[in-house]
Amino acid sequence: AVLAEPEWRALFGPEALAEVPLAAVVGSEVVAGTVDRLLVTPERIVVADFKTARRPPSELAEVPQATLAQMAAYVAALEVIYPGRSVEAAVLYTQVPRLIALPEAVLAAHKPGFAGTE
Repeated sequence: AVLAEPEWRALFGPEALAEVPLAAVVGSEVVAGTVDRLLVTPERIVVADFKTARRPPSELAEVPQATLAQMAAYVAALEVIYPGRSVEAAVLYTQVPRLIALPEAVLAAHKPGFAGTE
């Protein structure tokens, strides 16, 4: 079902990377982690994290705050690592499967530790 979405198909194709470690200094904070899927193109970066949940959210409003904070940190790190490229993020709930895109405005609201440091 996820692969049927043209917008996300490349994220799961042969050009994408799996289990990618990343680390960056964002303002005065160090962000480090391992992303499940990463697609790097000259114009954009696409990142996805896989989640297993007994009761996966059915929509963006139900995505846990901790997940939004984690993905906001990954996006902030990727913006440092790949300056000048847009960064798109999503969470894939594997049980369903359900891919939920995380809009930039939603993630920006979950970057309080990074606000004012750029």
